[in-house]
Amino acid sequence: MSGFKEDIDLFSNAKVVLLVIGFLTIGLSSSAQSNPEFVSALDETTFSMWYDEQFGSEMYPVYNGTTYPLVKRIRFGHAFFGSGQWEAGTILMDGLWYANEFLLFDLIDQFLVVRPPDLSVPFGIEVDMNRVEAFTIGDSHFVNESDFGIMEVLYIGENFDIYLSQVKTIDLQASGSYAKEKLTYYIKIEDAFHEIRNKRSLAILHPESASLAREIRTSETKFNLQDKEMLVRFFQQFDQKLN
Repeated sequence: MSGFKEDIDLFSNAKVVLLVIGFLTIGLSSSAQSNPEFVSALDETTFSMWYDEQFGSEMYPVYNGTTYPLVKRIRFGHAFFGSGQWEAGTILMDGLWYANEFLLFDLIDQFLVVRPPDLSVPFGIEVDMNRVEAFTIGDSHFVNESDFGIMEVLYIGENFDIYLSQVKTIDLQASGSYAKEKLTYYIKIEDAFHEIRNKRSLAILHPESASLAREIRTSETKFNLQDKEMLVRFFQQFDQKLN
């Protein structure tokens, strides 16, 4: 579990870096918006080529990616995490935090999309996920696990941690295309991940897990894989009973 704690320490210890990067973001945004060549350059298929010429690829690598057309691919629902609208967030990339970004997390293709500095641009920019270690969108924290991909951090406990993998697919029906979401929960004990399939999965935490779960069960707190908030409350109390 020590590796996970280090990830969380990165979130809490990034204030100075966030402040510096925040000023950098403001400067880049102002420069881009005042440049008359900005909009015309965006007509090219690869935004990063223009950006490299203007600022240099190493100056702000978050924007050094290919364009992402913001076209609605799904008739019912959307491809993204949360509301499907741009949300403020931060990115931990190559060991540095980049703050004050507006992000979308594509759950179909499993990558981040960042909004360019110019708000009139009709597309986003794909972030190189091979360089992303963690990121936040609103109040939600995510980590990039090499063997499991992008996972949301739901709970950090004394005895275990809880993660959530979220994947969307496009379900084609006669009435149109639907966004179908699959949620997979994991318990992390030490450095090992264990999928939570049902209540029997709790046996890895305690031999009397069934009785402990019954003690916790209320109308607002119970083992429910379809309700993320309720499940988090359940594991918080379950963790307390293990101490």
